[in-house]
Amino acid sequence: MFNICIQNLAKYNEGELVFEWLELPATEEEIEEGLERVLGKDEEYMIVDYENSIGYEVHEYSNIYKLNELAERLERIDDSGLTTILKAALEIESDLEYAIEIVEQDGFYYYDAKDEQDLGYYVVNE
Repeated sequence: MFNICIQNLAKYNEGELVFEWLELPATEEEIEEGLERVLGKDEEYMIVDYENSIGYEVHEYSNIYKLNELAERLERIDDSGLTTILKAALEIESDLEYAIEIVEQDGFYYYDAKDEQDLGYYVVNE
């Protein structure tokens, strides 16, 4: 659901590109191994690129573990077919975690939305 490219910040400042793509969700062990491969003995990294199917903007200093948690929740939403509702919620609410909460509560957060069709009409009209 999320792919992020992490880069060693110290090496970048020295003119060397040391980076790796991580696919999220991942296990904590997979994340730690990826960070270890990129960082070695260094401590700082940044996210230099990302891909996701919902158009969510990932910032360079986003917390990887928080992104992983969100990716796990997004995977459940994708499996349940509610991705369209999530994208509509993101159009109105830029906070991904809050948009996920809306969808996890059946997506009918908005006034007078009794079903997906009502929710769709509400989102389009807004």
